Amino acid sequence: MLAERQDMDEAFAELADFASMGERLEEAGVDDETYLEASGVDPDATAEAGERAERGEGGSRSRTAIITDALSELKEPTTEAIVTYARERGVPKSYTEQALEKLRRAGEVTETDGVYRRL
Repeated sequence: MLAERQDMDEAFAELADFASMGERLEEAGVDDETYLEASGVDPDATAEAGERAERGEGGSRSRTAIITDALSELKEPTTEAIVTYARERGVPKSYTEQALEKLRRAGEVTETDGVYRRL
């Protein structure tokens, strides 16, 4: 390990600055695009997704967030209405029912006469 470190120290000692080091590292390794392509990932799609994320676009909501959205947005958030709302957004019925029960046990929602309300 010491020999390897000494070799690395000598190699980097020859460099004038960090920019030179960066150029040298790029020459020695694989660029991001080549790495992504070799991994089976579309580099253009990856770049576009990164740009959308930086702009705050295209984010997806968590399942629990969708369920809490239903509680806020529905006029009468019954179990059936919440399940329908969540299912339309890709959340399975079983998950929705379990999440509602967890929220109820945690004291985040209350259920009266079949209608849920956030606390």
